[in-house]
Amino acid sequence: MEGKVKPKSCFTEKLKSIPMIQSFIMPRFLKSISILLLLTLTLASCKRETLGIFSPKTEKERYLQQLKASGIDKSILGKSWVAAGNEALNNPPQLDIPAAIRGSFKSKSVQANAWQLNLQKGATLQVAFIWESQDSSRVFLEIIDAKSMKDEMATTSFDERIEFEAEQSGTYFIRIQPELMAEGNYDLIVENRSTYAIFPVQGKTSAAIQSFWGAGRDGGQRKHEGIDIFAVRGTPVVAPVSGVVTSVKETGRGGKQVWLRDNKRGWNLYFAHLDSQTVNNLQRVSPGDTLGLVGNTGNAKTTPPHLHFGIYSSGAFDPFPVVKDNYSKAISGNLPLENEVMLVRSATANLRQGPSTDFASLAMLDSKTPVWVESAVGEWYQVRTPTGIKGFLSANLLAAPQETSLSNSASYVFRDPFAAPSDSIYVALDNFVKIGSYLEYDLIRDRDDNLFFVPIL
Repeated sequence: MEGKVKPKSCFTEKLKSIPMIQSFIMPRFLKSISILLLLTLTLASCKRETLGIFSPKTEKERYLQQLKASGIDKSILGKSWVAAGNEALNNPPQLDIPAAIRGSFKSKSVQANAWQLNLQKGATLQVAFIWESQDSSRVFLEIIDAKSMKDEMATTSFDERIEFEAEQSGTYFIRIQPELMAEGNYDLIVENRSTYAIFPVQGKTSAAIQSFWGAGRDGGQRKHEGIDIFAVRGTPVVAPVSGVVTSVKETGRGGKQVWLRDNKRGWNLYFAHLDSQTVNNLQRVSPGDTLGLVGNTGNAKTTPPHLHFGIYSSGAFDPFPVVKDNYSKAISGNLPLENEVMLVRSATANLRQGPSTDFASLAMLDSKTPVWVESAVGEWYQVRTPTGIKGFLSANLLAAPQETSLSNSASYVFRDPFAAPSDSIYVALDNFVKIGSYLEYDLIRDRDDNLFFVPIL
């Protein structure tokens, strides 16, 4: 069930944007004028929300509709929120499953985070999301098909645990994004689980599979379109799912065989080389019902007894992810997350696509390069470089920054001189400390933890 949205007035929602405005550096009298102007515009623009004929489908869509109804979507803050969600899907870092991710969102920032992972057709993903916040704010979680960019599943942090079954093999994105001004810590646990709760051979597990999809057959003339599960002759072959028996026959290569229709998914399940069949055509079965007994009929007469199990849906596909029952569990790490920025401590560091040395290197970072910490996975930090490259660094390659006082002077400072070189403000530097350097800039931080780049003098 998706979490319900508590009714909030237009005024209350717009008022929440004030701290973001206050986070920018400006004289006090300008702050006061800005706040007064915002309150005036807010009171003047509040109006009753009306839903059109086409109501939004997800909680995130409903939230975006609220932003549009109040006009916040056209503000700098609202546009930044939409842009952050889109930017998170721009070549996000990769994950191996299982994965346990720890991170946080700050109220002074407009943030979203995303990861990409590969799934085979029929594989089931189990996602647990825990959001710890001091208020009732929510985080929106989506699973997105990377090819079509279509939402396959959407939920909120109130649901905590969801399951997703891949209809096609491919790359998928997991994206999380908090409401505006939300602040809190999160744990995201991503694991695989068996799509079918019952294994096709009674008393066996996926450890009994000895021949897999794609193995050569007939001297390389064809490929194995299924898996072979070995067991003692006469071991019951059972229905892994509810369905209807569509064929019971004995013929050619498969010998004695049973076909079962998985009506929920539209798949046709193939059980071959049976010693005997115990069901009739058009019989309805439930998970665990016996379909036949393990044998070696057909072209398996020269092999030990086993079940050939296949799944067909617009052709055969690998059934292993559907029945595999020994998936590993995610192991949570305990890396600290109190530092928003960390520095490369080694002479060089490989920024990798995912959280292990098995992933490709995206860039070579020099010593003392500052990086923004976005999450932690095991013993790796997910980071973003000053130029916006996202990836993972091993924790032992990073260190917390050391603060250095600045002189009592003034200068133009930039939030992002690489993406927005014309966006600068002129400030006194006595309220800042230096925490790092990158290219021709020093990275500085004020007492409210706002970060800026200042040209090295």
